[in-house]
Amino acid sequence: MPNVDYKTTRRFINIWVYLALGSVGIILLAGFGSIFFVKPLASKTLQAREDEPAQLQPIKITPQAIGALRVDVTASIPNNRWLAYEVKIQDQQNKTLAAGLKNAWKESGVWYEEGQSGTWQEDDLEAGLDISTAKAEPITVVVDVLEYATSSNQPLTDPVSFNIKVNQGIVDTRYLWPGFWGGLLMAGLTCLFSKSAGVTLSDTSIGDSDLGD
Repeated sequence: MPNVDYKTTRRFINIWVYLALGSVGIILLAGFGSIFFVKPLASKTLQAREDEPAQLQPIKITPQAIGALRVDVTASIPNNRWLAYEVKIQDQQNKTLAAGLKNAWKESGVWYEEGQSGTWQEDDLEAGLDISTAKAEPITVVVDVLEYATSSNQPLTDPVSFNIKVNQGIVDTRYLWPGFWGGLLMAGLTCLFSKSAGVTLSDTSIGDSDLGD
């Protein structure tokens, strides 16, 4: 039996296939790893009305290399009402660091079509702010009701409940999805075209068992 000399070589490995697949893997790791940077700072439900804003206790925040501070606010109102409210982040001197206005609403009704009927309900109640800080400092979250009325524009003075959540280390993963799908497409094309990227050295059919090409 002839002696067989086995040798290991990377000469025929197409490195671009592994780079394309590796880029997709890095994006996936970034998406899954982002959840470990999140640090909850506060979660509370408060009530506010016009000229009586809701305010969280001061929260100490620290700079982070990855992620931002996010404030999520969700209003709770009955059906067929609308609400305009402002979310503000202030420092210890009551200076506004960031602010945003939200026109919230919640509606419901009955629909009729081709002898059938049913109910529907829609709402848009959530607001949020993202900020990053360069120094450690206490901040205060304030929610102020600007206008509150029924769907027929009848003013209301009832208090409104707000669920306020503050988290630090939030990574906006929305921008990872275009990279993921684009990377996946490029990886698929790289795998497809890599089969025809080499140079043919031999393409011969031999009719017997003596292989010598």
